[in-house]
Amino acid sequence: MAKLREIRRRIEVALLIAIGAVILIVLFVSALYWITPIQRWTIQRVLAVTGAPVHLDFDKLRFGIDFIRADNLLLYVHTEDKGFLIRADSLRARFEFKCRLVHNLEIYRPRVSIGDMEGPKSSREHVGGFNLPDFQIDTLFITDGEMDAGNFSLRELFCKGSFTSAGKSISFYPDSLEVFLPHRGVINNAVGKVVLNSGIVIELDLVLNRSELSVEGVIESFDPLAWRFKAGGEKIDLAEVDSLLSLGFLIGDGHAEIDLSGTKDTVAGDVFIDGSIYNIQAGNTSTYLHFKNRKLRLSSLKGMLWGAPVDATLEMSFPKEKGAGHIDMVIDGYIGNLDLNSFLPDGGVPSNISGRAHVVGKIVDKLVFMAIRGDLGPGSIFGINFDAATGSVYVAPDSILFFPGFEVLRGGNLLTMNGIIVYKGEIYIEFGVWAPNISKLADIVGLEEVIGGRARLENSEILGSVKEPILSIEIVSDSLVTSFVEHSSFHGEATIYNLIDAPRGNVYIESEGAFGELTYDSLLTNIEICGNRYYIKPFLCWGDKLSAKGIAEIYASPESTGICAEGLELVFLGKPVSLESTFTVGIVGDTIRSTDLFIGTLGGLIEIKNLQGDKDNLTLNADFENLQLAHLAEFIPVESISGHLSGDLFLTMPYDYAGAHGSYYIRFDDTEINGLQWQRAEAEGSIHDGIVDVQPLVIDRESEKYTLRGWIDPNSDSLPFSFEINGRGERFDAFSSFVEEVDSAIGPFDFTLSIAGTSDSLFAEGKLDWRQGILGLKSLADPVESLSLGLSLVGNWIVIDTFGGTIGALPVESKSLWARVKRIFTRQKKEYGDFSAMGDIDISNPAEPELDITFKTNNLPLNFPENGIFTRADADLAITGGKPVLISGTVEMDNANIVKLETDGGESGTLPVELNIVLEIPGNVWVLTDMLEAEIKGKINFLTEQKALALYGELKVVRGKAFFYGRTFHIEEGSIYFESIERINPRLDLRAVSKAGNVDIVLNITGNLETPQIALSVRDNSGEIADYDQKDILSLLALNTPVDGRDSLGYENILQERLPQVLQNYITHGVENVARTTLGVETFEFEPSEEDALDLSEANVTIGKYLTDRLYLKYTRSLNFEDSASDVINLEYRLTDHISLDGHRKTSVEDGNEYRLDLKFNWDY
Repeated sequence: MAKLREIRRRIEVALLIAIGAVILIVLFVSALYWITPIQRWTIQRVLAVTGAPVHLDFDKLRFGIDFIRADNLLLYVHTEDKGFLIRADSLRARFEFKCRLVHNLEIYRPRVSIGDMEGPKSSREHVGGFNLPDFQIDTLFITDGEMDAGNFSLRELFCKGSFTSAGKSISFYPDSLEVFLPHRGVINNAVGKVVLNSGIVIELDLVLNRSELSVEGVIESFDPLAWRFKAGGEKIDLAEVDSLLSLGFLIGDGHAEIDLSGTKDTVAGDVFIDGSIYNIQAGNTSTYLHFKNRKLRLSSLKGMLWGAPVDATLEMSFPKEKGAGHIDMVIDGYIGNLDLNSFLPDGGVPSNISGRAHVVGKIVDKLVFMAIRGDLGPGSIFGINFDAATGSVYVAPDSILFFPGFEVLRGGNLLTMNGIIVYKGEIYIEFGVWAPNISKLADIVGLEEVIGGRARLENSEILGSVKEPILSIEIVSDSLVTSFVEHSSFHGEATIYNLIDAPRGNVYIESEGAFGELTYDSLLTNIEICGNRYYIKPFLCWGDKLSAKGIAEIYASPESTGICAEGLELVFLGKPVSLESTFTVGIVGDTIRSTDLFIGTLGGLIEIKNLQGDKDNLTLNADFENLQLAHLAEFIPVESISGHLSGDLFLTMPYDYAGAHGSYYIRFDDTEINGLQWQRAEAEGSIHDGIVDVQPLVIDRESEKYTLRGWIDPNSDSLPFSFEINGRGERFDAFSSFVEEVDSAIGPFDFTLSIAGTSDSLFAEGKLDWRQGILGLKSLADPVESLSLGLSLVGNWIVIDTFGGTIGALPVESKSLWARVKRIFTRQKKEYGDFSAMGDIDISNPAEPELDITFKTNNLPLNFPENGIFTRADADLAITGGKPVLISGTVEMDNANIVKLETDGGESGTLPVELNIVLEIPGNVWVLTDMLEAEIKGKINFLTEQKALALYGELKVVRGKAFFYGRTFHIEEGSIYFESIERINPRLDLRAVSKAGNVDIVLNITGNLETPQIALSVRDNSGEIADYDQKDILSLLALNTPVDGRDSLGYENILQERLPQVLQNYITHGVENVARTTLGVETFEFEPSEEDALDLSEANVTIGKYLTDRLYLKYTRSLNFEDSASDVINLEYRLTDHISLDGHRKTSVEDGNEYRLDLKFNWDY
């Protein structure tokens, strides 16, 4: 029982103790919840036991198992190197303590201080080795927060986000954030992450007042300050970023990417900008940036500055205090297409500068001052283009200065200048030019009409003020070409005051040159400029083709313009032109008025009356009196012209001539053209809408008359026109007067031609009828008789309906010796033949007409006295094709006498036509030259190869003689070969013999006609070649005997004996050559007397001539015409090519008439 009571007592005591403990705990907890001092003491004891470097204080605290509320909260956390002091007006939180999770934390007006500071002693006794407990805040609200961290502070922080703590790191993830950063700017919103540990790490998307950018940054330490900042965005104001980072040098806006790091005094990193920087337009520009001690260096600067590509280094020095002083800058590197106006406020220097340059300048209140030095490539300045430039120029907002030595190269021309231009003040520029090609500088020196030549500008300057500049210039040239004048020598000087508003001064010009083809030896003039008046006094020009003198006054103003000229005398192409009175023309507003203009020229007078106009039209009357046509002979395509021209013209026209209206009448008196007198020549017509009507033009004489009607529109570039031309008469003298080859054209003719089209296309139709005409040609000794020509023109075709005629010619002109022979046997009469042609010509392309014509001749005699040729020929030719024309067919020569067979040794030349003609020579054609007298036959092909004449064929010698070494050689056989196109020079192969005693001297001719090769040999009676050396052959030629075995005395006797024979040979050869050429015969032989070679009265003459193509007559007679002299006549008739009959008659006083008939056979092999 006692034990039970003891146990019971112990239980009761324990129960009382427990109840007391519970009461004590309840009392403590109640006190802890309601009594603030107990709360402070309890929390501080707990923090002291845990060793946390944290001090916490508050005015009022309420908490529960999952919430806490505190007012006037103070929290101090001391880490190893920094202290964090946080004050807040109130704090509200809901949490799960076991999970260290705060669901919701609201802090009102927190004030955070970071850095070295005096905190509660208890918090500083446990410094080091402390990590903040890990916890997490899902939703954090901060209202009107502040923070101070030495060099960095913020105010008016409003944010919402989440928060975590891990060890010494605190991370904040704002969903929205607004904050004011004193002296830096305002962040209107921020989303991302902020981590606080020993520094601050930032990853945010920021919205500022003028910028939106993404930021990655870190503040590694606050003291000393060390940070890195990386940001970018499409719309960034660099000044805002500069203020945010408190850099003090970034200015600009646009798309930017920056990656910078720095300390309190230094910033470095990469920058990309597409916008502007330092008030400089920058496009896609990147650089490496370095900033220290208020000096900025942008190395490897690439992109666009001031709208110009750059690859350079930019250095800038900023004033010590922001906004005070100016910014110095230096640019070194490549600059392309820089326009200085891009940073000049008044745009006074339009330019385009490219090249390696060194620029030193400064920026003052957004104004740029700079000095540029370098070697520049192609560009421009003041609108002046150049290929290259070198030197230095200083550019300021109000002026530009060219340093001495500034040179500009343009088109191989050199321009040098130095001086200063103050845009609203003074100007002084010295300049000079050396221009091998002055046309490349024409716009610079104010000579836009210059198109070539070279010149120097010397002693040239512009001075005075910008408003009233003075120009002084001197130009010297030995070759200056303008649109109107080509100066072979030019010297000009000009001094002009007040160049812009009211210029005054003098211009002096000395020149030698030409106006087109009109040359002059000297031109002198002095032009005095007085405001809007220009006095030319005097103007002097003289030369062989152009001379002039006179004075004039020109005035020009916005209201009126006028010219007054007097005393003008002009010699134009040798023709005097004079101004017969003072002429004045004035333009006031839209009205033009003038005095009558009297011009004396071409031996007559031109009077222009009532010249007047308004804004739309110009009206004039002109009279022409007795202008001498002889003065126009050298300007129109005629050999000679004479007569007088008179007429009148009335015209009203717009200033571009289109739509002109008027009338004209022209009369030609006593007109003679190319020696042909015309009784009447006149034209009249009208002008409407710029189109000239001819109604009609008439020119006639007793035997022929021509009229032209139609119109032409000179207004149009294509020159459309339509004309109808008619002509008829009994003689076609106009044809012979204009066509040089025609001597005369007789016979009735009638033609009509209608032609229309433009300069690019043509349509024509018409007809020509010429019957029983007689046409005399200069190249033929005999005229074309019974000429019949009928042509029709239809569209693009010329149709030859009929074209033919006959030619009659005497075979040989009458000569005394030959006439005697002809009178014995026959009467001389003309030989007739005819020709005809038919076909058509396609002229759809006038430059390359297409022909299809056949041309035939029948036994046509042709006599060419100048060439010594008479022949009869049958031809059948086809003329076809366009460019080139093909002439093909056959020509057969019935007989001919050719006394010239020569070659010039040159090329055959280029032929304008294609040839394929066969020339057939059956015989009876004689070649008579100094070396050869022979009858030939054969066939030759005339072809065109490689645009040159090619001759192929062979001519055989039927009979003949060759003349060498004073002897006559009778041709035994021979051929002439044509086989080359390179040279018209036939190959020869001839063998001829001459009797010398009882042997024959054989002459072999080879080579070609230009350089024949001659070989001599001796043949005995048996026909074998004898053994003779050249000395013996030469002796045979001269003496008819060899020299071997002869003593000197005997040799001299033989030489004396043979001398008359040698002389005879040379005399015979010389006389024969002259006679053949003069008489026109095939054979002429002269045989001196054997007794006395020099007694020509005893010589015999033999003449041979073809009477027909088969009948050959040879006549021999002594030059002693006494009755005792004998005549010998041989008549040969060729039966075939190999058989002929030879009739012989010899008449003498002693023997009477002797007759013989032989049958001859000839075989060629």
